[in-house]
Amino acid sequence: MRKVWLALAGVPLAVLFIVFAVRLCVADAAMATVRTQLEGGNLLKAASRYEMVRRWDARTGSSDSYYSRNVAAVVSKQRDMYSTVKAWQESIQSGIRATQFAEDPPNAWYQLASIYGRADNRRDAERCLRLAIESAPNWFKPHWLLAKLLQASGGRTEALAEALKAVDCDGGKHAEVAETLRQLNGGTAP
Repeated sequence: MRKVWLALAGVPLAVLFIVFAVRLCVADAAMATVRTQLEGGNLLKAASRYEMVRRWDARTGSSDSYYSRNVAAVVSKQRDMYSTVKAWQESIQSGIRATQFAEDPPNAWYQLASIYGRADNRRDAERCLRLAIESAPNWFKPHWLLAKLLQASGGRTEALAEALKAVDCDGGKHAEVAETLRQLNGGTAP
């Protein structure tokens, strides 16, 4: 009798797993279409299909991160103003969602900062970089990009501090990080 109850108790769990598996399959198939549409530069069809991904996929963070990054890359391929504006809206909205639900929040903040930077929105780019740094203080990239942003905005002293931190966190792996520090130092090594 006990085995029968255990078997019956497993039925709802099995149904739950099946439903979850179906949702993942539908979302993955829709995401494949999104990728194809983005590669072809057809943002409006990609955006429409991405809504289906969002409805079916419970793991929105990683999908949002991918979608945001790739829609931002498609902006320059848009031929009309409506599509260009739609691309920026899609990219920023999915980038914001990614910061809330992604498995890797520092990277989501960094990506969103890059998108804001491409849109010449320095204030929001700086805010996102600072949040990326707060989430992962020893990751060199947000320090490095913040140094470059502050340098372009005229904040040399703070840019120099961020560049020093970026070089320290990078550990000499990327010459371009050290080059940013060298430029901020007036062309001399620190």
